[in-house]
Amino acid sequence: MKHKKKVLIIDDEPTSLTITRKIVTELGYEVHTAKNVERSVPTLFKVKPDCILLDIMMPDLSGEELVNILKKSGFSLPIVIYVSSLHPEKLQDIVKRTKVQDYLCKPITAERIKEKLAKYLTD
Repeated sequence: MKHKKKVLIIDDEPTSLTITRKIVTELGYEVHTAKNVERSVPTLFKVKPDCILLDIMMPDLSGEELVNILKKSGFSLPIVIYVSSLHPEKLQDIVKRTKVQDYLCKPITAERIKEKLAKYLTD
């Protein structure tokens, strides 16, 4: 039996989290969510997602800070796609600095999420 790929969505904005969860679920992935970085850490270890859709701008710790902390602790990160309303050039700089795979600029669409996830989560 084929297992669904797991996607963890971390976003502090409830509307964005709900919309993204709906899109990713409809694409056929197993979806897990966290509303902030602190809540995401136990989920990361429990779920072991294949991909993380991670908001950059969050109130306590940023998505970039989470990636840096996990890397320093030796945690092997799955594919990380930053999701943000930051300017694409600024996002590209963060992607290069943290060496994650990709980014999506808000507002996101179902088609763009589908394209990014398909790029990294193929069998």
